[in-house]
Amino acid sequence: MAYKNSHIFLPLVQKARKQKCLDKLLAGRGEWFVVQRDMFGDFPERPTDIDGIYIFGIEELCKRGDSDIAKETEDAIVAICDQPYDDDAYLAGQALYFYLCSLRSGKPPFQMNIERIVNAIKACILRDREKMLKTHKWVYTYRNTNGPKDLYHFMQMQNEIFLPLGVSLFDDSEFEIEEPSKIAELLKTREKNEELIVEFDTGDVVSGVMDKIYKDYDYVCTTDHPIYKVSERCDFVVGDVLRKGEHEFSSCEILELAKRHVPYRITDNLGCTIYGPTPSLMDSARLLIKRLVIRIFKIIIKAICH
Repeated sequence: MAYKNSHIFLPLVQKARKQKCLDKLLAGRGEWFVVQRDMFGDFPERPTDIDGIYIFGIEELCKRGDSDIAKETEDAIVAICDQPYDDDAYLAGQALYFYLCSLRSGKPPFQMNIERIVNAIKACILRDREKMLKTHKWVYTYRNTNGPKDLYHFMQMQNEIFLPLGVSLFDDSEFEIEEPSKIAELLKTREKNEELIVEFDTGDVVSGVMDKIYKDYDYVCTTDHPIYKVSERCDFVVGDVLRKGEHEFSSCEILELAKRHVPYRITDNLGCTIYGPTPSLMDSARLLIKRLVIRIFKIIIKAICH
């Protein structure tokens, strides 16, 4: 994301600390609300710009050797949960989510007590449940008849983004585990960056590599407690399109091999079948030759451009 206002965050965090208002800044209360703004425009209907506050304010202070800001940030998120509004738990969750994503990517320059923050948010949800059921603030499925219309159930649904990061904000969550994907089980045994050829019954044939195999949490209904279907997901990144069929996949497209785009056949670099029926020798030879031609063509183009 390209920021147009990155310079505002450091002085803003410094001012909030001085006035003991870091919790109000992280929640975006009143004068402390920061409109999310990037190259695409302004988004005043979203919560405060938590990404900018972290990246250009809090983390910048840490890089400068300010060791106190980590504990102050943790205390501020917990303090959000003691504010008197109907969206305290949601906004504290937003502040926690960015930090969890940073942890997953290995980027945060400081450590916070996640368990303490999670327990504070859970207690806030229990305390404010009735208030959250009566508001649709921040609920962007409000006009969607199939989605939650109140903040409480919306937050239950959004809990699925926390689950892959090792956190659940609802202790009574139920998980329906789907049968392991045969494709995922097979691909787990292969090398991570191995190039594969994937064929579909639409006539499309692509080559590429597996991006990742992970658990996908799908919120399936709105009840007094959240229910999730847990399935394995295989994300495959297309490198070259070897044959165009009905779908016409494009280069760099990410395909979900175990979910939406179930392949007809997967073969390795040598033409050996990993999944699906074994192709004829003629079909295998044609694909390998086409793949070789594409690779040679790319090498020639690269040499000309340099």
